[in-house]
Amino acid sequence: MRKEVFEVDGQGFIIENYPYSEKEIQNAIDNGKSIITKGWQDLRLFKPKWDFETEQWIEGLTSEEIAEREALIAEQQSVLPDQDLNAIALMELASTVYEGGE
Repeated sequence: MRKEVFEVDGQGFIIENYPYSEKEIQNAIDNGKSIITKGWQDLRLFKPKWDFETEQWIEGLTSEEIAEREALIAEQQSVLPDQDLNAIALMELASTVYEGGE
């Protein structure tokens, strides 16, 4: 059975993820690779980083970088997609035509 594992560099940042069997995991570790079998999907991380001391995933971005990403996300969420803008324009046009017809 295969499971998703993560190869990390000396700082704990992800190099690549692989679907490895237990034997492949052991071979990679035996070959000197840092293989992490625990995922971070239950955590909200922009740039996952493995902390070798606590053996947990942590945020790899600085507080400033996190704030920038959160601001960008908020900005993107506040902008309506073209499809929604077109729908609003059509409703306004229909309202104008209807009011003009009375």
